[in-house]
Amino acid sequence: RLNEACGLTRDNVFLKQDYFVISKVVGRNGVLKDCTKTKRAKVLPIVEETEWLFKPVVASTTYVFHRQGKPYTSKSLNRIWERASKKANKAYGVPIVNVYNSIRHSWACQRINEGFLLQEISAGLGHTSTKMTEDSYAQYQVGKLKDVVKGKKPAHILHIPSQNSNPLNPKALMVGGTGIEP
Repeated sequence: RLNEACGLTRDNVFLKQDYFVISKVVGRNGVLKDCTKTKRAKVLPIVEETEWLFKPVVASTTYVFHRQGKPYTSKSLNRIWERASKKANKAYGVPIVNVYNSIRHSWACQRINEGFLLQEISAGLGHTSTKMTEDSYAQYQVGKLKDVVKGKKPAHILHIPSQNSNPLNPKALMVGGTGIEP
């Protein structure tokens, strides 16, 4: 979620341990709030491809994603995306889509096509139940029905730890994904 990315602070990034914690959001008014939409903190991995995003350019900044030390807001990021999307549309005929649908929806659909289970994708999206994921993305699994009928399973299965995982081990709480919560 955009407001969660906007609220990511340096004290919640653990580069040496390869994870970060989403526990804050930046509200519409630009003020940092100490809870997420689901009222739960999420521990996510930092993968090699995104590691550069988390390294501080200016050591004294509080926020990971900022403009001159101040956090972005969902509104400001939407405006930036909209301008870029319109330029791409004009230059290349690319459809204009909003940032929320582009990132989250694309990520979820890619994972479905890679053979991940809806339960795993749900965890990666931060949904509190798989019902939301099923309602939004089950339609994209129709193409996989042929593999199910033939008895083919995905080559890789992502492990999602149980509720009883050791809370003192943050890596045990990680969910699947790219390292950036869509």
